[in-house]
Amino acid sequence: MRTGVLGGLLLVAAGAGVQAGQAVDLTSRLVLPAMSGRDTYSYFCASCHGPDGRGDGPLAQELRTLPADLRALAASNGGNYPSERVREVLTHGRAAIPAHGSVEMPIWGPIFRALDPSDEAARVRIAGLVTYLGSIQSR
Repeated sequence: MRTGVLGGLLLVAAGAGVQAGQAVDLTSRLVLPAMSGRDTYSYFCASCHGPDGRGDGPLAQELRTLPADLRALAASNGGNYPSERVREVLTHGRAAIPAHGSVEMPIWGPIFRALDPSDEAARVRIAGLVTYLGSIQSR
């Protein structure tokens, strides 16, 4: 299942129109020039979490565990948006909880560093995501 989801992400990221046997340079297509949290979210997160963060993206049903409703992070934390915890999960992932099954969400810190070796660029992207997710919290 995980292979199918990751393969789907690569196909979405690579774009249409690539013919069999044709070399594909995924790196240049995956590095976004924009650093805004909204753009980064739309490009990397919306396929699973949905365009509005509801957890209803087009790939969500392919996952063993449905993606979280990212608009409810503050509500599930006593009304306070847990920005540092969100930053940690995006940067380093979260520990698997056996009762919850495996962790299927990619850890974006290493992925962003692989796409653009600048640690600063990776930090800026993650900071933008943290800020954007804070802005979509249900009030």
